[in-house]
Order: sequence, then C-alpha cells, then structure tokens
Amino acid sequence: MQLTHAKLKYLLTAAELQKNDEKGFRGIDLAIQLGVSRASVRKMLMKFTEDGYLGHESQYYYVLTEKGKAEIQLYMKYYGQLQVFFKETMELTDFESKECSLSVLSVLPLHELERVCVKLSY
Repeated sequence: MQLTHAKLKYLLTAAELQKNDEKGFRGIDLAIQLGVSRASVRKMLMKFTEDGYLGHESQYYYVLTEKGKAEIQLYMKYYGQLQVFFKETMELTDFESKECSLSVLSVLPLHELERVCVKLSY
C-alpha cells in the first residue's frame, strides 16, 4: 500500500514518539510535533486505528500495531538515506530534507525507492 505524504508524516512521527516512550504516544504530542490541530490528529488517528495501523494502549495512548510497524519499516530504511542525501549533498535544512524525503517516499513505489537509494549510495 502506498501511503500519502501526510499519512507517512503522521506514521513516521508516531513511530519516533513511540520509540521515546514505552507506553506509546499521545495525540496531543503528535499534534505538537507536527504543528497541526488536535482535531486533525484525532481524525487521522481514528482512520489509522480503523485501518489497523494503530491500537489503544490506554485511553490516552496509542501504539503502532504489528501492521503499522511493518508498514513503517518498509519506508524507514529509505527515509534515513534520503534525508542524508538532501541534507548533505543538496545542503538543505533539517526540515527541508525531511519534507523532501517524505515527498519522494510518498510518490515512488517501493521498488523504485530501492533503485533510487542504490544509486545514491554510489
């Protein structure tokens, strides 16, 4: 399944937040990290929960499910490599390199991402 730019941004940020807290992550923390409203986050979290990417650890905490972790894992190996390319080779800021990486991740199929990242490592 190809995720949109926004969905990738939410899921990658959720994975980062979850990595820093064994309980999971709160919607408010996701909203703050992304700079979006709590209402936007709530809608996206409901959609991810319905689609099986997230589960509730408690009333306030969400966790990535095995499905969510597997999906993110597909993208993480490319995300880091693209960020380094945009930051070091293209001399973009951290924010710009993350946004460009997300854009590439959201438009290229996974097999093409693999080809691009192989070329970047030369």
